[in-house]
Amino acid sequence: MQLHGQAIRGIREARGISGRRLAQAIGVTPAYVSRLERGLVGASEETAALIAEFLDIPDDAIRAGGDMAIATGASPPEEDTRLYTPDEAALRLRVTKDWLIKRVRRGEAPHTRVGRQVLFSAGNLRAFIAMREVQPSARGRRAA
Repeated sequence: MQLHGQAIRGIREARGISGRRLAQAIGVTPAYVSRLERGLVGASEETAALIAEFLDIPDDAIRAGGDMAIATGASPPEEDTRLYTPDEAALRLRVTKDWLIKRVRRGEAPHTRVGRQVLFSAGNLRAFIAMREVQPSARGRRAA
């Protein structure tokens, strides 16, 4: 089974968990965790369930094609406590990752920093959607 490796890495790092610690918890080698997070290997149902349980997230949050990998364009639910990588946030917002990162650098996109890593909470995504809905374009407007 293919898992969403970037989601696993993003959540793991956001929670301050090392790859070695995750490997110990689920009974695999650190090298396997690294390959899994880079999408080079798949995982059994059992391993996927162990990862989800250890990270305290729903199973479908890390499955390729699962909730975090779907571009819904909809706001995440209020109770959503996951952190999204720039790739996942861009999919949900239906923008490119480069466009989103450019907005982060300009200070125009709400985000969460964990060390040097940029992540997006559900609240960040909702705030960004709300900001985009109320910002009229100044181009082509004339004073009346």
